Formats: sequence, structure tokens, C-alpha cells
Amino acid sequence: MKAFDGVARLAAGIERAQADRLRTALLREAFAGRLVPQDPNDEPASELLARIRAERQAALPKQKARSSRTRKELAAPPTRVTGDDYRQETLPL
Repeated sequence: MKAFDGVARLAAGIERAQADRLRTALLREAFAGRLVPQDPNDEPASELLARIRAERQAALPKQKARSSRTRKELAAPPTRVTGDDYRQETLPL
């Protein structure tokens, strides 16, 4: 039984190694653009990156915008209700 377990572990290790090599090869082909037909009208990545760099350098540096907040208006002075007619009276500050 132990020999069979050892063989099964060895086989699993081989399958894992083959899967890793297959994954690596698949990714290499994908990044090389060989998995699907390529459109000859597409812009090459090197030209795209050069164009992006040029656009970023040509753009003006962004300036921090000043706050557009205005001064808050002063709050109304404190008041109190006086008398039977409930008139409000301004309190001295």
C-alpha cells in the first residue's frame, strides 16, 4: 500500500509540474500575441506608450485649485422671548 501511495504522490507531482510548464507556455504565447489572429491595423504597443508619454509631457502641470468657500455669514445674535406677546429681545454680547 505504501508503495502505491508513493507512486500516486509522484504522479501528482509530475502532473503539477506539467501543468506549471503548460501554464507558463500558454502565458508566453498569449503575451506574444500568437493565440488569436492579430489585426494589422492595430497600433503597436511601443508607439502607443510613446504617444501617451508625449501627451503627458505636453500637458500642463495641474495646479491645486483654491478653495471656493466664501466667508460664512455671521450668525444672528442670541435672542430670548420676553413678555406676554412673545416678542424676541436681542441679548447684549
